[in-house]
Amino acid sequence: MVDTIRRYQPITYEELEAKIVQSGQFDKGDIMFSERTFFRDANAIESIFGIVLFFDRKTKGYYIKEAPSKEEQHMLDWMLHTFRHANVLEVYRDQAAHILLEPPPKGNEHLSAILEGIRHSDILALELKRFRTFKVVKIDIIPYFVRLFRQEWHLVAKDLRRELVRVFPLDKIAGITKTGEKFVLPEDEDYPEAATFFNDYFGVIMDEGVSRETVRFKVVGDTAKQLQMAPLHSSQVEVEDTGEYVVFSVRLYPTSDFIRELCRYGNELRVLSPASVKEKVIAFAKTILDNYDA
Repeated sequence: MVDTIRRYQPITYEELEAKIVQSGQFDKGDIMFSERTFFRDANAIESIFGIVLFFDRKTKGYYIKEAPSKEEQHMLDWMLHTFRHANVLEVYRDQAAHILLEPPPKGNEHLSAILEGIRHSDILALELKRFRTFKVVKIDIIPYFVRLFRQEWHLVAKDLRRELVRVFPLDKIAGITKTGEKFVLPEDEDYPEAATFFNDYFGVIMDEGVSRETVRFKVVGDTAKQLQMAPLHSSQVEVEDTGEYVVFSVRLYPTSDFIRELCRYGNELRVLSPASVKEKVIAFAKTILDNYDA
């Protein structure tokens, strides 16, 4: 219902029923549309997603208003995205052998505990797994926000022992407990804002000693079309399009994960400037070659 209304709004009750039946997911006999069930479902939609169906008396059609903020709309889109996929998988569960899925996001078992800590201003104790030693260390943190990037959840929080802001991969967290203490964020304190914290970064890695740069790169082949449709970064600008190649520029901190991303496109992408980023890409490529020469 939500997908159909958003796509064709304002849409009348009769049009809505016809569109849902035409979708092919249900047989006509399976849908018992009536005013009673329609309003029941409308109430469920408002309860689950916070989406209100409005009625336009002029067109006699139903429509949905956008969320009051960009962040809330983004959250709503994600909820609908997740619900939509869950619904399709439920309907076609008997076709599991024909549906290939990536593993679910890592570390999501800790998500509820973190978000509850944020909601109730709880100082949390994290048990972190060390990569090389496999030891578990415990630190107290103030949780700020979480971010999903490349199918992995990350927590941005203040490490109270080291007095600095850190990014913690959730899959490296062995456990989370409440310390029993609360935190208060003073109005004059400079703490990370979720909406802007990663604006100048490619992903979640924040290498120290890296300066923000304008990086220009030349792309050919299908990769050029791919990056026109799905930019590498929000700052991406198309500088030149000759038909044979496209030149893009981005303004960010060229951290190690960004360098690896540039290398991922192989010989279809070439960094033009600055020289420092070109050198990092070349150095990374040489380490790959050296690994095969050894």
